[in-house]
Amino acid sequence: MALPDLLGFGRRRMAVAASELRDYVLYQVGAVKAFVEAEGGVLGHVKPHGALYAMCSADPELAGAVAEATAEVDRSLLLLLLTDQTKEAVERHGVRLVTEAFPDLSYNPDGSLIIEGVKQAWDPDTVAARALRVAEEGRIDAVDGSELVVAARSVCIHGDSPNAVEVARAVRQRLDEAGVEVLPLREIVEREARAGAQAS
Repeated sequence: MALPDLLGFGRRRMAVAASELRDYVLYQVGAVKAFVEAEGGVLGHVKPHGALYAMCSADPELAGAVAEATAEVDRSLLLLLLTDQTKEAVERHGVRLVTEAFPDLSYNPDGSLIIEGVKQAWDPDTVAARALRVAEEGRIDAVDGSELVVAARSVCIHGDSPNAVEVARAVRQRLDEAGVEVLPLREIVEREARAGAQAS
C-alpha cells in the first residue's frame, strides 16, 4: 500500500495523520486481498511502498495504524518493515512484524534507506554480493563505507528497476551457490515460531 501520490509513484513524503493512514491502508489492503482471492490466490503479507515504508519504519504511531488496518482485514497477514523499531506498536494489534533488507538501495549511516525518486539500475553482481552478505553475516554497507547490522528475514529486489530480471537472477544464483535456503516468507516465520516454542 502507498500514499496517495500517483505522480511521484508513492516515493515522496506526505504529511498524513495516523487515522487517515489507517483508512488508506484498510481500503488498499482490502481491495488487494479481494483481487488475489478472486484469482484463487491467498494474500500472505502487507508492505508499505516507497516513502510510506520509510515513514512507518521510523514512526511507531504510523506503523501501528498500518497494523491496525491490516488486522481488521486479516490478522494472519505479515507486515514487512525495515527494522524491529516499531515491533511493539505493530504486534499490539496481533500482527506479526517481519524485517527485511534492501541490497539494491543505498543506506544512510543511521540505517535508514535512501529512497530513489525513480528506481535506478544496479549492478547485478553488487546486489547479489550484498544479498548474500545479509543472509550469511547479517550486515550491509552504508554510503559512507560503514557497516550496518541488519536482522532481516527477507530481502527486497525492486521489480521496477531497468534491469530487475537480471538482478533477481543474479541474487538467486548467488544464494543457491552459497547453499542459502530460499523459502516462502510464511514458512520462515512458522519455523522461527516453532524453534522459539521449543526453546522456551
